[in-house]
Amino acid sequence: MSLEILKRMIVLKKINFENGLITVFGRAVVFMPVEVMLEMYDWSLKECGKKKADTFMYHMGYYQTKSGSGKYMANKSEMSKLFTRLTYTGDPAMEMGRDVLKFTGWGDHQIAEIASDGSKMIIKTIVSPVAKAYLANKGKSKAPVCHYLAGLLAGVAESVRGNKYECKETACAATGMSNACIFELKKISK
Repeated sequence: MSLEILKRMIVLKKINFENGLITVFGRAVVFMPVEVMLEMYDWSLKECGKKKADTFMYHMGYYQTKSGSGKYMANKSEMSKLFTRLTYTGDPAMEMGRDVLKFTGWGDHQIAEIASDGSKMIIKTIVSPVAKAYLANKGKSKAPVCHYLAGLLAGVAESVRGNKYECKETACAATGMSNACIFELKKISK
């Protein structure tokens, strides 16, 4: 989390701390340890099986982005006062989405590749909080574990680009076979 952005959010009254409640752009938020997400995944894995557990976590990440992106996109002018990084993607809204994810603790995301028509993107995530927590608490994984983050990224791409995207983690730091997590987003028909 950037202290500079937090200060700007407080000055612009976009983040409030009142009576034990934190709101960001009027949306109540909580801080939750990543280990809780891992436990949610483990529980759903035991109860529902791998495919449903993976889908559940992906959907929750997607829902987090989609349920909040309307507020953020409606406040684009205010958001541009907070997130002033030079544009890497050529799309100020996409750049703002990258900064929001970084600010909220979801890692630093770099677009490694983007098709000129926006049909495909490859995103490299430096230090995924899920992969880092997985390695620290469980050791190496046999398969990618950042399903929630994949859903978040799909929601960001969809919110910014206006098209539906599917996101798949193709390499995960939790496996020990990569030092970063790599996500492939593909535009799908509506």
